[in-house]
Amino acid sequence: ERLIDIKNFSIDHPKLELQTEFDALEMDQYNELHSIGRMLVETATDARQIGGIVTGQLLKLDQTLMTQGRLHRETQEKVLSARMVPIKTITPRLQRGIRQTCRITKKQVELNIQGDETLVDSEVLNGLIEPLMHILRNAVDHGIETPEIRANMGKSAQGEIKLEFLREGNHLLVRCTDNGSGLDFAAIRHSAESKGLIQVDQSMTNDELANLVLLPGFSTRTEITQVSGRGMGLDVVYAHVISRGGNLTLSSQPGQGTTTEIQLPVSLISTHAILTRINDQVMALADRGIEQILHGEDGTVRIMGEKLVFQVEQRIYPLQDLETLLRLPPSQSQKNKLQQPPIILVRGRSGLTAIRVEAVLAGIDLVVKDLGQYIPHLPGIIGATILGDGTVTPVLDLPELISSNLQSANYSTITNVETTAMPYQDSKSSIPVVLVVDDSLSARRALVQVMEDSGFRVKAARDGLEAVSIVAEQRPDIVLADMEMPRMNGIELTAHLRAHPTTADIPVIMITSRSTSKHRQQASVAGVNAYLTKPFMDDELLEQVAVLQGNR
Repeated sequence: ERLIDIKNFSIDHPKLELQTEFDALEMDQYNELHSIGRMLVETATDARQIGGIVTGQLLKLDQTLMTQGRLHRETQEKVLSARMVPIKTITPRLQRGIRQTCRITKKQVELNIQGDETLVDSEVLNGLIEPLMHILRNAVDHGIETPEIRANMGKSAQGEIKLEFLREGNHLLVRCTDNGSGLDFAAIRHSAESKGLIQVDQSMTNDELANLVLLPGFSTRTEITQVSGRGMGLDVVYAHVISRGGNLTLSSQPGQGTTTEIQLPVSLISTHAILTRINDQVMALADRGIEQILHGEDGTVRIMGEKLVFQVEQRIYPLQDLETLLRLPPSQSQKNKLQQPPIILVRGRSGLTAIRVEAVLAGIDLVVKDLGQYIPHLPGIIGATILGDGTVTPVLDLPELISSNLQSANYSTITNVETTAMPYQDSKSSIPVVLVVDDSLSARRALVQVMEDSGFRVKAARDGLEAVSIVAEQRPDIVLADMEMPRMNGIELTAHLRAHPTTADIPVIMITSRSTSKHRQQASVAGVNAYLTKPFMDDELLEQVAVLQGNR
């Protein structure tokens, strides 16, 4: 309308003489539709230009994200490599543990270590030392025979323990094999029956009997020594390995030996997990024990007796639903019989088990955080993680989840394992106690480690005055004391012990850097039983301890 008004104004103006009559060939005539069309064309052109600019920016953003991901992976690899140490750093301690156990048991054993150049997370390696020491002591004490028995059996007098370290993907496999007598299944069964763990007429395979060794406090030894019978054996190892996200398996051939395998993650910074869904709740399944993921169409779900099984060709696996293991209501996939949800094969203590899940969403590397001190340990739940969208998700350990359900369902004859197992407190009273007294932290820790590896219970003090307080609370069987210490030195401590009738006969070994005859004479006058100068050999110290223990 405005345009029309402007035209009329121009035409009606008296001073303007405009010729508005033109032929179609002389001038193009445009209406409002033409103008709108031209505007649309120009807008489309501008939109294409803006789209090209946005596309270019998105490509740059994509490149930036790719670079950031690469830098993140490189940073993670650098952090992991900084934490990685070769396994050979603990080889001397393992060899020393074998020598000390052989000295106690009077057996001859050679330790052959393979793959000790393998790199592993330092925290994983530190957590692996104690389980390995337990396994090696068990192999020497329970597995390897005495030289006389081995000679009668046609074996070499010296036994052999082979310790292998293998890298399998993101896991470390530790395999300990000995050529001893193997597990005594008759003794295991007798001990289990006497403790009420199984019924007298209960039928059990060798693998099931071997798993009984992993129960808390289980031991076939009736006498208590520095090596055996303390109710602290493979059950401690198994619990420690499980807490580290690993797994432990036993296999044995009577008369040929025993193989113990430990599988641990190479690094504790991150772990690989599989995301699944249960009733719209996303959950993470740690990959420990997961061997294969199958489609529902790959096999057949059947009922054998009163149990569900999953049959793949000629192989049959017991089948359980993840919701049932977690004691949750059935998911929609369970209710819909037409669907065939994925099947996860999991290896636990009882063998392979098929776990039916609603869906497999993705595989992901994640960081697992424990649930904190205010939440008690929940079987099968190792912690929680935060996903990329901010969702807090529980992380499940399927082998532990299966094991806890089997114990509650199938082992009803085991009424109370903790009460029938050998008590820890009473057994400790027969283990010799060593008091280490040294003001040097490194020297004190080194001595504590040597004596603990030898099977002693160890107390530690920073000087003679603190040692006197410890002796007043619990009388040690032997004292290892430095000479030069603040407040009360080693000579004064020895004189104090000799002056009291209740502590006068406690053997004292003086460990010092002073080697002159004057220092030796002063120590002898104070009542020191043995005098060692730094540096000293561990075997030399242990020989002195054995001599002084034998004289008492």
